[in-house]
This record gives sequence, C-alpha cells and structure tokens, in this order.
Amino acid sequence: MVSKQLLSISNTFVNSFKLISNPSSSPISRIFHRFPNLTSLDLSTFRGSDINALLSGIPPALRSLKVNLFGNVYVNDSSLLQFCINCEFLQEVLILPCPFITHAAIAFAIRSRPSLNSLSVTNFREDPTDINDFTSYFINSLASLKSLTCLDLSFSGISDVLLYSIALDDLPLRKLVLQGCYNYTYTGISYLLSKCSSLQHLDLRYAVFLDDQRFNQLCPFLGDLVSINVGFCDKLTNSSFFPLLTNCPLLAEISMESTNIGLGPTPSVLDLVVYPQVKSLHLAYNSHLHDNHINIFGFMFPNMQLIDLSFCRYIYQLAIARLLKRCNKIRHLEFACFPQAKPFSINFEASNLEVLNLSHSTIDDEELYEISKIFPRLLQLDLGHCHDITDKGVRLVVENCTHLKEINLRHCCKVSTNIVSSVIFSRPSLRKITAPPQFRPRECDRKLLFRQCLVF
Repeated sequence: MVSKQLLSISNTFVNSFKLISNPSSSPISRIFHRFPNLTSLDLSTFRGSDINALLSGIPPALRSLKVNLFGNVYVNDSSLLQFCINCEFLQEVLILPCPFITHAAIAFAIRSRPSLNSLSVTNFREDPTDINDFTSYFINSLASLKSLTCLDLSFSGISDVLLYSIALDDLPLRKLVLQGCYNYTYTGISYLLSKCSSLQHLDLRYAVFLDDQRFNQLCPFLGDLVSINVGFCDKLTNSSFFPLLTNCPLLAEISMESTNIGLGPTPSVLDLVVYPQVKSLHLAYNSHLHDNHINIFGFMFPNMQLIDLSFCRYIYQLAIARLLKRCNKIRHLEFACFPQAKPFSINFEASNLEVLNLSHSTIDDEELYEISKIFPRLLQLDLGHCHDITDKGVRLVVENCTHLKEINLRHCCKVSTNIVSSVIFSRPSLRKITAPPQFRPRECDRKLLFRQCLVF
C-alpha cells in the first residue's frame, strides 16, 4: 500500500519504488507524478488482479525504466505484451514464468522491445510439445536485442544452439548468468566465451561439466572479467584458482563456494604474486582450505575488503588474526560456524571491520564481549543460531559497537524477546533487528520505537 508517510519522502532523489498492493486510494499515475526521476519499479510482490491497468499506466516518458515482474503470479500474456509494447523506453525486465505466461508470449514480448539492455528470465522451460518451432523463435527474438548487455537465464533449460546464436549475433554482453542452467555443454559455453570479448561478469554456478582442464581452457577467453562465480563446481581445485588469477588481470571478485579449492598444488612463497585488484573472495563450504591457504591469500590480496570463509572447518583463529592484520582494508568477514571457541584472540583493534557473520557458532557472552571490543565499528552483526548467547551478551555488544545498524538474533534460543525494545532504546543507530524466537511486539513498542527500526 502507498502510505502518506512514504509519499511524503522527498521526491528529488527517489529513483526506485516497490509496490506491494493495489493503490486504490492513490492511482499509479500519482506515483510517477510524485517521483519524476523514477527509474526502477518493483512489482514482484504486487498483490492485485488489476495489474493490466497498472502496467498500462506507466508513462512512456520514463526513458530508463527497469521493471521487476519476478514471480508475480498475476501477470499474464496479455499484460506482459501490452506492457512491453507501451513502455517505449524500457531498459530492463525481470520475469519468472508462471502459469499465466506462455513461452510464446515471452518471445513476442522481448521482440517487441529491441532496445532492452538487460533481460532476466529464470526457470525457463522449453515446451516439449513444440520444442523446435518455439526454440527457434525464442533464439531469433533474443538475437534481435542488439543492445543487450546483461542476460540472466538462471535455472533454465538452454541449448548449445542458443549459445552459438548469441555468439554469432555478436551481442554486446557484459554480464552472463547461467546459474543452475542445464542441457548445454562445455562445447557451447566455450564457443560463446571465445567470441564474447566484452564480458565482465560471468556466473556458471552448478556447471557440472567443468573440471580443472576445461576451466583452464576457458581462462584465456576471460581477460576482461571483473567478477566470476563458479560456485558448486566441485571438480575445481587449486589448479583452477591460481591460473584464473594469472589470466584475468582485472578480476576483483571471485566466488568459488563449495568447490575443492585447497586441493592440488599451491605456489611456494617465492612464487607468490600480488594481485592488488582482488577485493572479494567468496570461499564458503570449502572443507579442504587450511590455515596455510589463508596466509597465502593475505599476501596475495593486500587490498581485500570482503572474505567469506563460512563453514570452512579447518581454518582457525590464528590464521584469521593474521589475515585481518595483514589485510587491514577488510570491511566484511563471513565466518559462520567457526570450529572452536574464542575465535578472535587478537591483540589489536580491527577498527575497519564493518560486517561480521558469526552465525551457527558456539560463542558465549564472554566471547561476544571480547569481539565487541575488537570490532567497535561494526555496522552489521549476524548471530543467528548462536545458541549460547544471552541478553547479557547482546547488551554488551550493543553498548560497545556504537555504530551498529543491523543485528540478527534469529534462533538465539537463550535471548529473551524483551531484548528488542531494550537495544533499540539504548542504541539509536539501529535500523534493522531480526528478533529472537517467539518475539511478539507490544503496541506501545510499535508506536514509540519501531518507527526508527525494522523488526523481523
């Protein structure tokens, strides 16, 4: 619902809007009038059957509009086609096929708007009753998007023919997301990457055919990559990780969750190369990583700002301490389910750390207090499923972390529900709290405190 409070926000800087329910008291046209700089409209959770009229009310003057229809069960073929035809300057659209959207409508819709530069159609299934004609038509429609720079087909059934077509039509792709896609092969993706010289962001999660040998054959095509995600490709080891760095001099973000990095040859100290451009490492669920690998990363990536080592069972406190001391630009540390108590016996103040995830860990109030002294500038703290902390520990961390904006207490079974109001009152900087179990807000709390802080 569009509330008066929301509409009272200064409209000068608002460029994104999420509509949840049918604004019967405030026609959709008023939203565009109040927010003339709107460039993004999220209708993914819109609840109302009159979406056809809503979509037709989007003024063509919004030249750079991005619309999210992801998962909206009310959208049908007619409204989707009408929307794409009417919105003359549509730039980006996200669609999750639902029972009321047919494959043919999606193909017609994107063909009617050739100016699209970003398309996301996930869980896309080919129609087995009309596979040849439909596949051909969709491929031709996709090839007509000569300005397409971002394509996301996550969890869809795609073919090598589709990948060949994208390559041959020379689409200016800078971002390609094939997370969880199936039916395509190494041959298809290899051909596409060999022709797609502008690609900067690549997501091949769950590409089960990738092994070290094949991945190394792809690396020479990836020289312009800024980010790559090959998570859950469990045949990849150190023999993929280190050649990737050599072949991609611009790479800033690497995601290799749930692979086998840690196995295979590791460069000696004398052979280590510094990669100052790497800012983020996502390496969760890698059970073969050990302390020596973390020490190597600390040397190789001195400008690292984010590292995720959650559920890496054989990394311990000393390696983390050394990493934080060497890489003093780290702002974000994910270390869920660390394997031993007192994980941060650090004799210095890691004042730059702003985001810390310690969920699923065995810390108690005393250890939480020590952590709050080491990281006093925390903005976000995740303590979800930490079953040994109590109200005392939460109050201490809120007292010491004077900039704290978000805290997660989900499934903290020893934390009482009364703590929510208490910490909001004592720490005015808080903007989001994920409450402990059985939390039920009192009406007086809603009126006095929850205006400044979201509580889930």
